[in-house]
Amino acid sequence: MFHMDTIKSLALVCLIFALDRMRPAEAQVKSEQSPVEPQLLHVDDTMKLWCRTDSDSNSLTWYRRGPPNSKRTGLEMLAFSYASSSKTDLSSAPSDVTDRMESSRTGIELTLELKSLKPGDSGVYFCAARDAL
Repeated sequence: MFHMDTIKSLALVCLIFALDRMRPAEAQVKSEQSPVEPQLLHVDDTMKLWCRTDSDSNSLTWYRRGPPNSKRTGLEMLAFSYASSSKTDLSSAPSDVTDRMESSRTGIELTLELKSLKPGDSGVYFCAARDAL
C-alpha cells in the first residue's frame, strides 16, 4: 500500500502529438498543438493543451492513449468539436475524467484542460483535424 504522501508525489508524463488526416498534399487538413514537447506534470496539477487547425470548417478531436502496460488500451476520445461550432462534445470521454475536464472551441482552436491530475491520467494526448463531411 502507498501512503497518501507517496501517491501525491508521483509524476505524470504527458506526451503530445498532432495528426493530419492522410490525404494528398494539396488537400491536406492541417493541425498543430501546443505544448509540443513532453510535459512532466504532478498529481493535482492542471494540464492545458491547445489544438489549432487551418480552417473553422474542420472538426477537431482530442484523444488519449495510455502508457504501455496500463489498464487503458487503445485510443480514448476525450473531446470533439464539429466544424464551425463553438460546442464541444465530451460524452465519449472516460468517466474517470469527465468531472475534471473542460474543453472549448473558439474558431480554429480547441482547448483541453484536465484538472486535479491523477497517476492514471498519464499518457499520450493528441489532437486530430478532419474536414467537414
